[in-house]
Amino acid sequence: MAGAFLTLTPNTMTQFKTDLLAMMDRLTLTEHRAAGLLGVPVYTLRKWIAGQRAPNAAAVHLLAVLGTLEALAPNVLAALTPPDTPAIKKPNKNVHVGKVPSNP
Repeated sequence: MAGAFLTLTPNTMTQFKTDLLAMMDRLTLTEHRAAGLLGVPVYTLRKWIAGQRAPNAAAVHLLAVLGTLEALAPNVLAALTPPDTPAIKKPNKNVHVGKVPSNP
């Protein structure tokens, strides 16, 4: 079915969300790892899950391919899955890095 167009309907979006959450649960993926695997920002992944944004056809097909890969070659999928990255802490606004205090 190469070259076929995918029409995103509410049913497609619901199925995508269901499949995405199921895969995240099965593979114990954090939002960061799932977003990395799909090649999208975490913000986009969260919008998909919340139903506030529709995935494009490429994302829908990629999720299907990842599901097939999970079934047929789980070691390959594991190798493709990015490692979990810790949240980046914002620097304290009151700390001035590299600034030497002056003596009065």
